[in-house]
Amino acid sequence: MGKVLLFSTQMLNTGGIESHVIEFCRKMSGAGHSIDLIVPKCKLDDSNFKNLKRSCSKLYLFNQNHSWFDVLQSLFLPIRLMFNSYDSLYTNGQGKTIFWVSKLFRYKKFVHHHHTSGDEFDQKTWPKSYIKAMQNADEVVACSFINAERISKKIKRPVISVPVFSRKLYVSEFVNKHKDSKIHFGYYGRLIPEKGVDLICKLSEDEDCKQICFHLWGTGQHYTVEYFKKYPNLVYHGSFNSKDELQIIVSVLDGYILLSRHHEGLPVSILEVMSAGLPWLSTNKGGIPDLFIDPKSTRLIGSNASYNEFKEAVIQFSSDCRNKLINKEGLIKMYAEKYSSDIITSKWESLLNLN
Repeated sequence: MGKVLLFSTQMLNTGGIESHVIEFCRKMSGAGHSIDLIVPKCKLDDSNFKNLKRSCSKLYLFNQNHSWFDVLQSLFLPIRLMFNSYDSLYTNGQGKTIFWVSKLFRYKKFVHHHHTSGDEFDQKTWPKSYIKAMQNADEVVACSFINAERISKKIKRPVISVPVFSRKLYVSEFVNKHKDSKIHFGYYGRLIPEKGVDLICKLSEDEDCKQICFHLWGTGQHYTVEYFKKYPNLVYHGSFNSKDELQIIVSVLDGYILLSRHHEGLPVSILEVMSAGLPWLSTNKGGIPDLFIDPKSTRLIGSNASYNEFKEAVIQFSSDCRNKLINKEGLIKMYAEKYSSDIITSKWESLLNLN
């Protein structure tokens, strides 16, 4: 079995990279591989920490308080690991640290995973040392074919596409659906303006959307329980901490919406709702168009659309859901054939020389 040193530049408590890394460690350790994980800026809660502790052989997680103990630990980490040899160094995220990490440890293969869109706006945030790290890596991985093409043109070398890990969900028959006549749309994830939270709030108070109830799950610095109280047609549920709770979320919704202006890679949330046959409406950021199957079940809209264009798309989406024009079986089939954990595990094993 193989041995991997996994480095992630940071891990918040929620997010696409975080979800992928946690699931990657779980699936790879379950397949018999050894994973050592380093995260210099870690803000995971106890539940996620325990999940990683069960999956990883060694954990080197440092918080952002930069205590003297953490600083010393991080400084001596290369010395502690200098006698270890890994089949692969697998880095996630972006920034200057990727280049230096690639020089500090012993490994047979260096694989870097870029998680965001790779478009021109994303590229403007890349330091020169980060571009150099991608040019020097044995393999560079993007989350989708679209993103891989963009990154490849920038760094002038081949970039391959391997999807992120996600959790298979299903719509439970034992969860009580809403008994009102409204269509229920929801978003879960990080609550930040770039994810379209303010736009969802505005839609919720629009008279033309009164037959739609909007739901939000997640946490964010600028969004509190009090903030959402002024939107009567919007229900804020707070955060959730387990797959079982997420199972309930997809079971009570008619559709998922992601009105993002963020540099999306391939959103884990969309993969998860697809696995349960739940339709989605999203902006066409990053690799999201890779997940399109038909214009009713997977509705795309330009991220620079006007408010009225967003509203019209959401209203039409609600009409399609109400009239049962959704290809639930097609959504589940696409996920099973391209994004299931067994398929993704096999791809990562091959890429990281773990076969």
